Amino acid sequence: MTATYYLPLNNFHIVSIRSLEPDQIKLSAKKHTTHDREEIKFNTLLNCIAKSLGFSGGFSGYKKEYTSKLIPFFKQHNLKKKVDLIEKKDSLSALANLKRQDLSERLFFHHKELPKKVYTGYNSDFIDKFSKSQYEARSFNNKVAKFENKHISKIDFHEYRGLFLSGRSDNIIHQCADKLYQNIVNNIKIALDDDFYFEDNSDFFSNLLLGTLYDNNILDFYTQITFLSDNLFYPQTEPVEIELYNYDNDKKIKLEFIFKFFRTLLNKQTEGWIEIIPFNDNLIFLKSDNGDYDFIFKNQRDSLFNHQIYGDNIKRKDVPNNLSKYHFKRWNYFCNQGFRYSDYHNAEKMYYANGGQSRNYPGREVILKEYYTSKGIYSDLKSSPSDYIIPSFKKVLINDEYYAVSELVTIKDFVHFFEENKTRFEDDSNFKLTYSDFFEANAQEEDFPVCVNWFNMMHYISWFNQKHDISSRLLTINEFSIVRGDNDISIAFDKDIAPHEIILLTEDATKGMPHRDSYHNEHKYNSILINDKKWINPQYKLSFMRSNYFAEWLAEETCVRTGSIKDFYYSYNSSYESLKRSTPPLDSNGMYKGVKIGFRLIYKLSCNI
Repeated sequence: MTATYYLPLNNFHIVSIRSLEPDQIKLSAKKHTTHDREEIKFNTLLNCIAKSLGFSGGFSGYKKEYTSKLIPFFKQHNLKKKVDLIEKKDSLSALANLKRQDLSERLFFHHKELPKKVYTGYNSDFIDKFSKSQYEARSFNNKVAKFENKHISKIDFHEYRGLFLSGRSDNIIHQCADKLYQNIVNNIKIALDDDFYFEDNSDFFSNLLLGTLYDNNILDFYTQITFLSDNLFYPQTEPVEIELYNYDNDKKIKLEFIFKFFRTLLNKQTEGWIEIIPFNDNLIFLKSDNGDYDFIFKNQRDSLFNHQIYGDNIKRKDVPNNLSKYHFKRWNYFCNQGFRYSDYHNAEKMYYANGGQSRNYPGREVILKEYYTSKGIYSDLKSSPSDYIIPSFKKVLINDEYYAVSELVTIKDFVHFFEENKTRFEDDSNFKLTYSDFFEANAQEEDFPVCVNWFNMMHYISWFNQKHDISSRLLTINEFSIVRGDNDISIAFDKDIAPHEIILLTEDATKGMPHRDSYHNEHKYNSILINDKKWINPQYKLSFMRSNYFAEWLAEETCVRTGSIKDFYYSYNSSYESLKRSTPPLDSNGMYKGVKIGFRLIYKLSCNI
């Protein structure tokens, strides 16, 4: 099957590219185009494809250059058969991390001189053999362990690291293998058992040494086989980059040594190296030693962009236009021109350098967004400020800007929204909420905070914004921390509250979750919060539920228990910093954990109000 590559164009169009033949380009433009909202004329699309591939004169110019320049280029460089020279189908392969888009961005956006070759392992079993060397090392050490001679010792990493670092790359394999041979044979000076056999050649000893070095580090080693830096490029003009974060320095030094040794062996291989041949500024060909070829182009993508970021849970049109997650995903796919894999690497380093911890790790996309934001490369969609404050909203100063922040949306508010959209929702399979389901979780008085899942809340926000002609959204973690603070206001810690007011909570209420029965007992679930009193922030005049069993949705697709500032799972050491990681299921209103999740809104105000 012919591999499919994707090319993003203006106005969020995407076209698939399977071949460079003009007829195949026309077929791709006709049958394999996706877009968000705006249509595009067929001829306009063809011209855009030609320009993106580095050809001038539109598609007619492309056809002329294909005949006059591209076909002769194929003959000149002996490009015979189009194959996939990059990606491996086996997900367990040591080369599974090599992706076409990463190679494209490394070559087009690294802003260094184009390398001559790249190692992809095509038609080579070197890495598979290399990976098996750990078993040779284990077998060797197990057999050596049978001997009690004092001169016999197992392979020691530190002994060879010093030799490697002091030696030259052209003879390091021979030096290390020779030293290993001396340790095994010359120092033993005894007859080996018949079942102990080794080959008298440098390849065997090299594999033996390497197997010992990365034994127990095999997965960490695999992650280094990427297009980062010059790890797999020739000539190697940049030092090895190791993707290891938040570990002790000894482990990083060991991995660097292993990879440098591996790279020394790799340089001696003839198979698996692919020649890099540029055609123009936007199109590069790759060629193996047998004439098989492949191509990559600028701004290449490995997959389509899915505008339905929440799948079948909610339609794109019902997701608020100012949703940060969607805006970043779309920008990163269509607009971001850079080497993303390197950016991910730098984002990881920045996260841990700034005090980030593995236990609070929020995900690669989150830290990548924070990295781009800190570098001024990306900024969230700016909404137009409003000139008026809607009733139930309070004017609040956050980070030197004025916002309107609402009280918690109530059951009454949501029922009004429900009634106004009843007919539409009855015909919408994506709106998965019935009256019975709604009132099962919302059996309190109508002025009580509503309890809904993420997707039903998204429907509400979209409707609310259209109704009031504003651009409201959820509070971010940072904004919530400012208007709520970090003091514990939970009712179970208040000595002034009479015992009967929290009678439905268990004895362990101050330590964790409500009793297991409340997960399944509807009456108890809806009664837990009946007597919970609200706490009003004296500075911002906003009220917050004092319960550990009530949480608020936040913009980062997480929620916070408003009484004690704990995460959804009530982690022992949870804090604002850990909320990004401790995200609840978005299709849950919290009921299965005995928690009610509500929400409030915020929108920016103009300076004149």
